[in-house]
Amino acid sequence: MNKLVAKITTIALHPIAMPSLLMLVLFNSGTLISFYPTSVKVRIFLLIFVYTLVLPLLMLPIFLRQRLVKSIHMFNHTERIIPLLFAFLFYGFTVYTLMGIKGLSVVNMFMLASTIAVFVTMAISFFWKISAHMVGMGGATAFLLILNLRLGADFPSFIIVTLLLSGLVGSARLSLDEHSPSQIYIGYLLGFVTMFIMFMII
Repeated sequence: MNKLVAKITTIALHPIAMPSLLMLVLFNSGTLISFYPTSVKVRIFLLIFVYTLVLPLLMLPIFLRQRLVKSIHMFNHTERIIPLLFAFLFYGFTVYTLMGIKGLSVVNMFMLASTIAVFVTMAISFFWKISAHMVGMGGATAFLLILNLRLGADFPSFIIVTLLLSGLVGSARLSLDEHSPSQIYIGYLLGFVTMFIMFMII
């Protein structure tokens, strides 16, 4: 894969953007939650957008200034621990806040599964560089599958596109020499299994 295409792919489909993107899909999925008042959906989206994307991004310059990470790419797996710890805290706060809003079980389970995946990714990063990009893509695939199988959505094409994008992201990470194939596959499996099990057991 062309290096420029690989870089654009990894930026466009960065795991930090997955919660916000998937909420947009959920709110237009034809499931019950898509019929909630617009004000409620906007409130939920902004909460998730701010705490899972905006705040983690705003923390990055601080990490760089304090030399907690050497670059935005975080080539070494141990550099990812502190950013993932803060992401875990932000995700956890989001779950806690959503619990106070009635009728959001789907969103709660999605965010809880995402929080668990972030925690496990952080734990693995102490000794191995698992692909966080593929954790995000695996979780996205499982969530869309759940929407179709259990929640009444009807967009199989979204699942096919997500599978293709997952392959594209995996190829991009390999092309950039960011990960080994095992780090790609296990990352995808972690994201998929965490999300899928959360909805299957609850």
